[in-house]
Amino acid sequence: MNGLYWLNYISQVFNFEKIFLITNLKMSEVNGFTLNSIDHFNKYGVIFDLPLALFEIIFDIKKIENVYHVKHFSSFFVFLISSFFFYKILVKRFKNFVLCIIGTFLFISSPRIFGDSFLYKDVIFLSFFTISLYFFLEVTRNLRIKDLIYFAIFSAISFTLRPFAIFLPIAFFVILLIKYFYTKNVYKYLKIYLFFLLFYFI
Repeated sequence: MNGLYWLNYISQVFNFEKIFLITNLKMSEVNGFTLNSIDHFNKYGVIFDLPLALFEIIFDIKKIENVYHVKHFSSFFVFLISSFFFYKILVKRFKNFVLCIIGTFLFISSPRIFGDSFLYKDVIFLSFFTISLYFFLEVTRNLRIKDLIYFAIFSAISFTLRPFAIFLPIAFFVILLIKYFYTKNVYKYLKIYLFFLLFYFI
């Protein structure tokens, strides 16, 4: 419902009449289920829900169980991608293949995490936060522009899912502040942080 609501809104703003009509129809069909009103849902970020609502319309997925299957699969797929980034974090930290494989296996197979990996709620935030954390570690090591852009994008996505992710830009600012005290190059680090904020807010 959240994805359909915002897809409906965007189609209205950009005058996508066909999508607007389809989303209206689909929302009226969803109302028959035991859901809260849409005012309850429209507070949540749509980085996951909206693309899947569009996917549902493009591929004409009508059965509600198929809609859920697609969402479960998509959630698990995003989680698997984040597991790869978790593995890369461990490799950077420990440089021991066996230890990194064991750590990644524990991450994936933890009952609480694995059970939620199909449910596209908290695990989506965990997934994007893990990817953000990888780029955070990369950008604090070498300050490459490419890593900075990725870090800004993924930390912004994480923030749209859960406000807790504001921790990342604050931590990055503190790291740059510490680097400044060592080098006294205020222009360099101010430029880096403003560049980060530009992509973050976009």
